[in-house]
Amino acid sequence: MTVSAATLFMACVTAKVEEDGPVALYQQHVAAQGPQDRLDPSGSNEGQPLQLITPKRKSVVDPLNGRTDPTTERTIYELTVEGAIMRALANNTDITVASYDPEIAKQEIIQQAAAFDPTAFSEVNYDQRDNPNSSAFNPGDSDTRAFEAGIRQRTTLGSDVSFSVAVTRSWDDLTFRPLQTRYEPVLLIQLRQPFLRDGGLGVNLAGVNVSKLNHRIAMEAFRQQVEDIGARVITSYWALYQARQILDIQRELLETTNETLERLLNRTEIDVTSAQVKQAETKLHEREATVLLSEKLVADAQDSLLRQMADAQLTLRDNLELMTVTPPTIERTAYNIDEMVGIAIQNNPLIQQRRTAVSIADINI
Repeated sequence: MTVSAATLFMACVTAKVEEDGPVALYQQHVAAQGPQDRLDPSGSNEGQPLQLITPKRKSVVDPLNGRTDPTTERTIYELTVEGAIMRALANNTDITVASYDPEIAKQEIIQQAAAFDPTAFSEVNYDQRDNPNSSAFNPGDSDTRAFEAGIRQRTTLGSDVSFSVAVTRSWDDLTFRPLQTRYEPVLLIQLRQPFLRDGGLGVNLAGVNVSKLNHRIAMEAFRQQVEDIGARVITSYWALYQARQILDIQRELLETTNETLERLLNRTEIDVTSAQVKQAETKLHEREATVLLSEKLVADAQDSLLRQMADAQLTLRDNLELMTVTPPTIERTAYNIDEMVGIAIQNNPLIQQRRTAVSIADINI
């Protein structure tokens, strides 16, 4: 009993993983939200085909308050860079897809750890024989019934431990037997321990340890996806800000060029030649083309930011305009190159994944 208790104690394997920190809590929250619902997931409404791809208007962030421009009839929303990042982290579908990988890895850990769970077993046998009785010393009819029940468990050392109770009921028609019906109880404790192959903690816990490392890789991949989305949102936000600044400058230049042309036209009969007027008109057309190109760049930058936020309130099919209200700040900071490289090597999620993959290879070896 002492050996059995010790081996059962060593068989305790936990499927829990370290999930501390805001990234793990955020991943669990995103995975719990489930896939993004659509207004018409089956495409049954033929009159509104875009409802098949339009997400339902549910969001964990507060909606933006917009105002309508009476000239363009567009809804104008003021957006800060923090608000853009928050909406992307709450609604981006790429982050939602990546959040499922750690949950899948958890189930694999549970599956590997389940091999060390105790299991109950039972067995019933019934044997009846009817033989011609050719001698008084041999039974003719016999009836044997056996029942066994117990618990079996595999330990982390590779041993199999079982504890069972068996009862056998035997009956025969032998005349000279004092008791024709007999009961035989048996208490059975078995321990099977491999010494070479499949023996030891390293081999038997390899599946659990590899699954936990795979979960760590999935978490690092999720963090990498979150950081990539955040970086792209920030880049798109400032690209939209820059595009709007360039558009305002080009519109001012167009207005200035138009004023210059009007002045030249008013002085055609004094000291301005027709060639100078034609040059001004050409320059005006160039300014108009540049303004149109700048407007297109603003629209492209806005669409890129909308796609990455994936907010149900702000979609590409809506007639809206995003106004970047966060002003850029320029801070001069002295960076230590060696310190930056050290922090990157220590915290970069891609390097963390490769380092964990090396640990998995060591276990496999």
